[in-house]
Amino acid sequence: MGLVKKTDHIAIIAKDLDESTRFYTEILGYEIFERGELENGNLKNVRLRAPGDAFIIELLQFTDGRAYHDGDGLIEVVAMRVDDIFAAIEILKGKGVVFLQPKPVQVGPRDFFIFFRGPSGERLEIIQQSEPPA
Repeated sequence: MGLVKKTDHIAIIAKDLDESTRFYTEILGYEIFERGELENGNLKNVRLRAPGDAFIIELLQFTDGRAYHDGDGLIEVVAMRVDDIFAAIEILKGKGVVFLQPKPVQVGPRDFFIFFRGPSGERLEIIQQSEPPA
């Protein structure tokens, strides 16, 4: 048996915490369950979950004057599973999301993925899989 039991959360450094929070809640449908600031006052955070999911996306913004640089601490990709990728694409396009590919990539008979960017430059992916991964 492996050391890791489950994935708890992923953290994304945000250029603008309010803008990123709006994107993840209003565009993608995540829900805020916690907001905070470290005791030393140099970092604010917002913790989000998709409805019914335990996995956490934590948005972080430094408040001590340090400069944000594209790519600082950003993760490679956050993949979000959807039931119907084509319907999800249309909904997201209607909300102004621009995709990094002209159409989803097919990787199985009913399995597809497509990438787009979040407001801080993070690469996001929606994926449709016919069966949960083992």
